[in-house]
Amino acid sequence: MNKQLLLLFAAAAGAFGYWIPALVLLMLAFQGSDAPIDYKKVTKLGPEDDFDALIKGEGMTVVDFFTTWCPPCKMLAPKLADMSEEFQNVKFIAVDAEKFPSLASRYQVKCYPTIVFLVGSNRVSTIEGANVGKIKDTIQQHEDNNN
Repeated sequence: MNKQLLLLFAAAAGAFGYWIPALVLLMLAFQGSDAPIDYKKVTKLGPEDDFDALIKGEGMTVVDFFTTWCPPCKMLAPKLADMSEEFQNVKFIAVDAEKFPSLASRYQVKCYPTIVFLVGSNRVSTIEGANVGKIKDTIQQHEDNNN
């Protein structure tokens, strides 16, 4: 079945509160889609990176806590990559929560994806789930408040 059709059915099922069928449809849509993601200007945290040094500064940092087995995480990653080019003054960091459990614990990550918005080292907002509109709105609101 067509991937876009599966995603449409998953969205409809989720909208009507049928979460388990929605998750099954998402899993089917992303089954076998382990194609590499073009992260563009998103820093994918590696073992040699110093997270605290990366978030230093006065601007906003958007941290995406994801797992490799999470279909909504896979769906969100390219959208965050596009946002990293759209919002030039915002840093984007992708953190594999299974490789960096201490960071996930520090920010009380309970589900995936979880997006944490930081200004310096201070958390200003958190979004649980792959809500692209909410993520953009939060970034835009921060930019509007600082201009």
